[in-house]
Amino acid sequence: MRPMPQALGRIGFGWSDGTSTRSISFTAPDRVASGTPDADSRVLALSVARAIPAGGFTFTPEAGVEVRDVRIDGFTETGANALNLRVGSTDLTGALARLAGTVSTNLGAVTPRATVGWRQVFGDDVPVLDAAFSSGARFRVEGTGRARGDAFVALGLDGQLGPLTLFADYEGDFGSESHGVRAGTRISW
Repeated sequence: MRPMPQALGRIGFGWSDGTSTRSISFTAPDRVASGTPDADSRVLALSVARAIPAGGFTFTPEAGVEVRDVRIDGFTETGANALNLRVGSTDLTGALARLAGTVSTNLGAVTPRATVGWRQVFGDDVPVLDAAFSSGARFRVEGTGRARGDAFVALGLDGQLGPLTLFADYEGDFGSESHGVRAGTRISW
């Protein structure tokens, strides 16, 4: 029997209640400006994969796309009088295509896995903030963004508890030199 392809979807929402401080020491007296930048994000992802058993291992090629929208709310700093910043809100929307291959092996209730792949970014990837000092004209600050295309490697461990899968993952991204760890649960039906 040939392995059947599977389609995997994910919908996500996240939020961040942040704080920022900026030390100002070129005027007397020294000052500290503080702000509360908040953000929320939405993610919609779809991928197609096919598990191919081979000897005690399973190889799974995968192709997918992810669309993200991040909104950073505007805020006004306090604590530095005329040197406080008023920062406008900004939106980042973009898509990410992914090609990857995963090798895994089942060790009873635990499944270790390793993945290598390539991601390509489309759309907004450079954060841009419009700001102004309390008594001045607006100016624009652009972030560095991420690499348009980059290779990544991931290592993970799944533990099966009935219909629940507990997981822990590490992922390293060679283009942006970022590293991440996540853990959670998935349910299958």
